[in-house]
Amino acid sequence: MTAASQYQLAAGEVVQCPRCHYIRSSRDFGATEACPRCGVVYSSMATAAKRRSESPQSREV
Repeated sequence: MTAASQYQLAAGEVVQCPRCHYIRSSRDFGATEACPRCGVVYSSMATAAKRRSESPQSREV
């Protein structure tokens, strides 16, 4: 499973927001690609996390 797809809400699946940790369930309404509590778009967070993990780490000497 890719990072972007792990936040997709399937029927009966529970998803936790990576920013505010709100647990989204199938009872929540509205756009399934965004957190109903803080509004973050799950795929945006996954993309940002991937970019951070791929960027070279700067070392302090």
